[in-house]
Amino acid sequence: MMKIYANLLGSWKDLCEDPNCRIDNQWPPLTWYRDVFNGQDNRYFLRVFYQGHQYLIHPSCIQIVW
Repeated sequence: MMKIYANLLGSWKDLCEDPNCRIDNQWPPLTWYRDVFNGQDNRYFLRVFYQGHQYLIHPSCIQIVW
């Protein structure tokens, strides 16, 4: 099972635990990884909506665990 973690304010959170989590205000984490992320995200920041809060993080703060 794949997990997608993000470093949010110094704590690693499993984004898949929150059913309302969205990346860039559009995609659930697994959909974002499967359909949008190309392994070399050139953008400077990603918007992550997690547990009612919005974060602006660098793509290096995302970890994919298989």
